Amino acid sequence: MSDMILCKLTNLFPDEVAPRWMELEILFLSPPKSGTKRNWAPSTTVSTVKDPLDAVDAAIVRVVEAELTKEREKTRLMEESLRADRAALEAKERERTMLVREKDRMVATKEAGDKLVAVFLEADGNNENFDEKAMMAAIVALLSHDGGDDGDGE
Repeated sequence: MSDMILCKLTNLFPDEVAPRWMELEILFLSPPKSGTKRNWAPSTTVSTVKDPLDAVDAAIVRVVEAELTKEREKTRLMEESLRADRAALEAKERERTMLVREKDRMVATKEAGDKLVAVFLEADGNNENFDEKAMMAAIVALLSHDGGDDGDGE
């Protein structure tokens, strides 16, 4: 199992973990040098060197922290994208509202023009007299885009 962990950690931190692991392995797993009396129980002289499992734990913590950092960055980018998408959606909604108003104004202008033409053709077909000044005023109003939109100035 330690070989598998070492392999994974070596892939993630090739410059950091492998040399330290080798050092620790040499310190703890090599037989004592000739002429030295060393039992395999932890001694106070080796207390400055960390246990290999502590190094593995520290490496695992770094791996988890790196993954969390990646996830935080991913979340931040997704939140920025969401804000940008919402702003774009609001802009499209404003554009749609403006286009609907423009369409309604154009439909009202067309209806007013159609009504004016229908009144003129009906009066002309019946050989009726009609008020030319009123007809001219209606034509001017239609051409100035004020006809049919209740005078809101658009």
